[in-house]
Amino acid sequence: MDEGFTTFAEDNIMQATIDSNAHKWALEDSYRNYFALVANGREEPMSQHADHFNTNNGYSISSYSKGAVFWNSWGM
Repeated sequence: MDEGFTTFAEDNIMQATIDSNAHKWALEDSYRNYFALVANGREEPMSQHADHFNTNNGYSISSYSKGAVFWNSWGM
């Protein structure tokens, strides 16, 4: 969850300081990555140990994109 929160926070900071559309674009990428993972049938639980994921891509998207989507869904 810490990687996902960092991704979410970074996107918000970029939006506030550099580009008002940065958060929107980054969040769209996070959703696109997460939905592609689900569509490929490779989604795995976020509670799984990092070294037990079947693919590096699955771990990466679950850690970063899925985490950012989770934080966004909370309306943060």
